[in-house]
Amino acid sequence: MIYQIESENTYLISRLELTEAEWTAKLLGFQARTSFSDATLLQASLTKQWALSEQAQNRLAQALAQESVQVFRYFVSQDTPFTIEAVFLDVRTLEGKLIFWKDWSYIFQEVGGYYQLWCQLEGRDEVQREIRLSLQQADQYQREGIPFIQSLLSNLMRPVSEVYDAAVKEHRRLV
Repeated sequence: MIYQIESENTYLISRLELTEAEWTAKLLGFQARTSFSDATLLQASLTKQWALSEQAQNRLAQALAQESVQVFRYFVSQDTPFTIEAVFLDVRTLEGKLIFWKDWSYIFQEVGGYYQLWCQLEGRDEVQREIRLSLQQADQYQREGIPFIQSLLSNLMRPVSEVYDAAVKEHRRLV
């Protein structure tokens, strides 16, 4: 089986056998999980749903041919071309609900009623930072959304970061 997963800000293709309840626990705004008996049927459905060009269909087929990859994330809208990438983040082991992320770069998620932000330092893959957002930052996220998280990430990924220093001082550092 192969699954098309939709949430309010993420489209996934998954070979993982997770239930709707498990996807609901892992993705903010989970909307649907559609099952397909094979990748060809999924390709046909996505082609029809998004009116994929021949080039986009080829990209999709090439990605799905990578049978060792369990999850793919795809990006598509009426205004942007179809792109697809492998996801190496193991969604089964996540503690919280994914909100905004990019593989190997950053993860913003809700865990136990708090918001957590993890990232790797720019240009230094071995250095990671993880903080819990302050109540003020959480309120600002609620008002401004993802653009606010992007501004926090921009600062947090720098070697000298006021956001990180404040988290350390306020005992909100997690890693």
